[in-house]
Amino acid sequence: MNHDLAVYYYRLALCNAAQHNLSKAVMLARRARQLDADNEKARRLLGLCLYELGEFGQAASALESIQELYESAHAEHARTAELLSQVRQLAKRKKWRKAEASLRKFEPQNVRTLLIRGCVSAAAKDFKPAAVFFARALEKDKGSAIAGVYLGEVYEKLL
Repeated sequence: MNHDLAVYYYRLALCNAAQHNLSKAVMLARRARQLDADNEKARRLLGLCLYELGEFGQAASALESIQELYESAHAEHARTAELLSQVRQLAKRKKWRKAEASLRKFEPQNVRTLLIRGCVSAAAKDFKPAAVFFARALEKDKGSAIAGVYLGEVYEKLL
């Protein structure tokens, strides 16, 4: 929900910036950034508005925070890739319990992680947890055909 609200504030800030109401745009962009710290567009708009207002130090900080965001995302991606490699190796050896334990280290809100955890649970013949993971993935991404198909297959095994 905060993401949607952050998008709303960002769009309001963008409209205010287009109308050269930069002080209000700064306030709204800051609010968007508070609600969604990963909102790169809000950070960029904040930096540009501050620059136009002559607040060069604050503008530089806002724009530098985008680079920090990228670096953080890159580090998280590298960590995720390493964990997935470990899970893949465990799955190849059919060590489903250890693979599931490794997957617990992932971000639980990530749709991809939920799908993988569901597949690992299903492979270990733990159909109830698999159904929960697939249902959560489908809840996060309502258009996910993969989650829907897997959820249907797991429900058939539970009956």
